[in-house]
Amino acid sequence: MPPGIWRRLASVIILALVAVHSQAKLASIGLLHPLVNMDGPLLLFPVKEGLSPEAALAEYVSELDRIGPECWGTLVTQGLDITTLCTHREFQEMIINNENVQMLVIANRIGHMCPTDPFPHVRQKLVGAGAKVHVLPIRLDLILDEEELRELRDFLMLRYDGMVAIGGADIHPDIYEADYGENGQYYKEIDEFEKALVGTWLDAKNGTMFGICRGHQLLSVLLGGTLIQDIASERPQNVTHTAPKTRSYQDQETSEKSSWHPISLVDSDNALYRAVGTKTFEVNSRHHQAVMIPDYDETQSNFMKNAKPIAFSGELVEAIELRNGVGFGVQFHPEDMDNGIGDAVMHMMVNMTKSFKEKRFTCRI
Repeated sequence: MPPGIWRRLASVIILALVAVHSQAKLASIGLLHPLVNMDGPLLLFPVKEGLSPEAALAEYVSELDRIGPECWGTLVTQGLDITTLCTHREFQEMIINNENVQMLVIANRIGHMCPTDPFPHVRQKLVGAGAKVHVLPIRLDLILDEEELRELRDFLMLRYDGMVAIGGADIHPDIYEADYGENGQYYKEIDEFEKALVGTWLDAKNGTMFGICRGHQLLSVLLGGTLIQDIASERPQNVTHTAPKTRSYQDQETSEKSSWHPISLVDSDNALYRAVGTKTFEVNSRHHQAVMIPDYDETQSNFMKNAKPIAFSGELVEAIELRNGVGFGVQFHPEDMDNGIGDAVMHMMVNMTKSFKEKRFTCRI
């Protein structure tokens, strides 16, 4: 059967499954398109039964306003008005196009969702590598009950081929059952929402999973690992990992404000080596936490059963790869590197997702 027919058949199957799932409590799941900054993020947005898209968005914005900026994740755009989330946007139903690699970036701060996104590089680099990319807003649990959240997660399993967790604030110690650190900046409710989403995605094994900086740490935690909560006080290093000019979490978003240092891959049998073709290379760095390798027998470690460290800087883990070969996490910011390495890593995310998508549909059909 010609490939085009396979794709159309797969699309029909997905549409049928989505229709079954959408009969519960969500009237529709669509995209909020920016009308002014056309390069802004396309936000995936659920609409509950009985509400119009405009009313659903107004409810969401009202809830974000109610909980206040301290619960929005770190801000970079000073004086951000929450109403900017619903201005210059248009809700459109999603169109299933099975020919593109569909990837979802998980927002963990307000800035990731604004029409004038101050953090566009992850989206732009993934799009440049050939993916179609949408952004999932923070704290949708503010407007959806547990049944509706399950319905949304089910939709994501059917609709997307890959997921990317990105940089942001520290992960709350409760997420990985550790004592509360004194040097962190936490948004526990955002962490819990993301934990449920990524955990479901990993369990489903239905697509690729990637983590960048905070996302790398979250991925490691969900796979059974834990974190060094503050490198400087717990594991002092000869290499500087925080941004050189400031430790403010609101001022570490560009390559010029990063530290740079070399990392080393443990071998050539991993996705990063296949991407960059060398075992040692320079990366940018702006973090004060790090993934911790369990100090007990790896046969007893869930983390070592689920993932393998593939890159180090000294004793710090700079990258991990899922043992099932369908994803990886990096401590650095490949979307914000100008030495060619970053682009190669971002392209590898899309290429791995494309390969997994092709195998998945072949198996299903």
